[in-house]
Order: sequence, then structure tokens, then C-alpha cells
Amino acid sequence: MREPYTLPSVNTSLPRAVSVFYSYSHKDETYRDELEKHLSVMRRKGEIDAWHDRKITAGDNWKNCIDTNLEKADLILLLVSSDFLASTYCYEIEMERAMQRHLAGEARVIPIILRACDWFSAPFAKLQALPTDGEPISSWPDQDTAYHNVVAGIRQAISQVGVEAARGEMSPPHRRTITARGKALLLAAFVLLLIGAAYLLIWKPLQHAATPPTGVRDLIVTGFVFDADKVPIARALVEIEGFPASADETDSTGRFSLDFTGKPGDWIVLKIRKEGYGEERTKFVLNDSPKVVKLGRK
Repeated sequence: MREPYTLPSVNTSLPRAVSVFYSYSHKDETYRDELEKHLSVMRRKGEIDAWHDRKITAGDNWKNCIDTNLEKADLILLLVSSDFLASTYCYEIEMERAMQRHLAGEARVIPIILRACDWFSAPFAKLQALPTDGEPISSWPDQDTAYHNVVAGIRQAISQVGVEAARGEMSPPHRRTITARGKALLLAAFVLLLIGAAYLLIWKPLQHAATPPTGVRDLIVTGFVFDADKVPIARALVEIEGFPASADETDSTGRFSLDFTGKPGDWIVLKIRKEGYGEERTKFVLNDSPKVVKLGRK
């Protein structure tokens, strides 16, 4: 018999709602819908403003929408299951960025265990998970009680850090962390500034005099190909349009890698083909940053 969970008192007179981001696999959408219902009182009272990718409307750039809302979130809920752990986008992109923001004191990450899975060695395993003791929601005899437990934990998190986040402040432990990080970042920025100045004023003129730069160099164009449900697409053919020699086939994680010689900053067009899917042509600026492409079925 589980002990009853006592709801902490929360100051609901917030200057603005706490921004909440759901990171989840679409295969767990029913769990997310149910959690939203249990959080409806907090939403109606203006305590939280929750966002998930089903709020992306037709014509929106889905990756930009996800990135923007992930970056501005005060509270990030990881809805953990085997499908979440298997999703390249959820695990390697959303979860990794969420943990970076958590460690920097910019947001609070809460893992919510939906179904039994091997999450104990994941980067978020050191965080306090919900429901109590990380017992999966699916294993509770009464799942409404499990969701009630989760909501209580979320309320407690908001009572501890949500008010400060909503006011643009940080709780004292995070403030100390940011101060220490800030000093280190300022020192690193100063050193980089000195190196940059030396490069621009001394080394670059000498290098230019010795060998005029052409601006052309070898680049590795990398990225991922997913379907509309964020599932990686394996064995999709990816090439740089107009350069058939620069082609690769995605691996089981949807990843591709192309060797290309060109000028950084120029635009290239990636052409992606896969049987059963529509052909996609996507324009990207030429650099070493990973590209993310979505393919739709025919």
C-alpha cells in the first residue's frame, strides 16, 4: 500500500505561467493526453503553459517550433518508455539539450516513467523521477492515482523553482552555479577574444600574404532523416543535388554523412529518396552542423 501523497502549498499568483515542454514518443501519446487532463486545473489557473509537438500547425517549420519551445521552457517533462529511449530524436536531440539546460540552471528536467524500461543508466537517471520511486505509471493498479502522484510532484517542483523561473530569477543553488559558470565563461571569452585579435591582426595577414586563401575546403555534411513521427528512416539515399558523387545511405539511426568540397556559407540542396516515401529536396547552408530532414509517406 502506497503512502498518500500530500500536495504542497503553492503560490499561484505568478507574474506569468511556468512554461512546460513535453518530450515524448508519439507511441506514448495516450499517456501524454491523460497527463494533460490531470494538469488541467493548473493550466486553467494560469500556473503552467504547456507545449508539445501536436500544437505545430500546417505550414510551420516543425524543427524550429520544437527548438524554440524547448529553449524557452522552464520545466521539461521527459515521458520515459522503451519507445522514448529508442527514438533518436527524443534521446539524442531533445533529451540531451534538456539536460544541458538543466545542468546550466536554465530549466528543471523531470523524468516521468510511463512504462517499465531500462532507464537507470540514462543521463537523466540521477534526477528524481515521477511517480514516487520511479515506479512506471502502467504498473499502478489505479492509474488515476499514479497521475495524481505525478501532478503532486510537478506542483512541488513549481513551488521550489517555478516561481523563480516565472519571475526571471533562479533559486539560490542555481544562482551559485550560474555565477561560477559565468566567471569561467567570462574568462574563456576573454582568452578567446585575445586569440581572435591575435589571429586577425597578426597571423591572418601573414597567412594571406604567404598563400592567398581560396575559401574552398573539404567539408563533411552530416544529418538525420526522420519520418513525421520522429522515427529514423534507414537506407534512405541522400545526395547533394548536382553532385551525384556526394551521396550516402542512412544507417539504422537515420544518420548520413557526405564528403563535399565547397565554400562554407554557400547554399546546397540535399535530395533524399526512399521507396514508399515522397522525394524531399531541402536547402541548407553549407557548414559542419547536422541537418535534420523529415520524409513523408506517399
